[in-house]
Amino acid sequence: MINFLNLLQNHHDRRYQKTLITKKYFILRSQLLKKICAINNNNFVNSTRYNIKKTIITKTFLLKTLNYKNTTKEKIILFKLYKKFNYSLKLKKIYNLKMTKLTNANENLYSYVYLGNHIIDFKNLNDLQKLNSILKINDITLLKFKIDNHLDLIPYIKKNIVFEKLIIKKYAQKYINYSS
Repeated sequence: MINFLNLLQNHHDRRYQKTLITKKYFILRSQLLKKICAINNNNFVNSTRYNIKKTIITKTFLLKTLNYKNTTKEKIILFKLYKKFNYSLKLKKIYNLKMTKLTNANENLYSYVYLGNHIIDFKNLNDLQKLNSILKINDITLLKFKIDNHLDLIPYIKKNIVFEKLIIKKYAQKYINYSS
């Protein structure tokens, strides 16, 4: 497993360029995701709405907009965060309202998982765009997940994993039907 995690870290560092996925790689990745899904914890965090001021604290914003119907301004900010993640595979801790980073500190696992939950609910993205982002977020989850520190994240991680499996199965079925 350590070799697989090193390989996954290498792919992530190279931003998935010139990456070749083998059957063994896929099986090891699936096994690790199943281990995370097997952990039982159903504690969802209830939070109050986020008040948008002059700065956006990424983790807090993503968490507080998770369980509510988002306003237009929040949707715009969420979409910009999605674009920033897809471009650089990183999120920063603090942004201003124009989505310019105010700090160079990278965000932790919580923000990526919460962003994945938001991406699943986006209406203006197709399934392949969502799948691309969720795959990258699940890879970050595999690299950074520690059961002792991230037990409260498990329901959100499961939602990302279930979505990934659902969309992969959907497109695998289309491919099988198309090729036969």
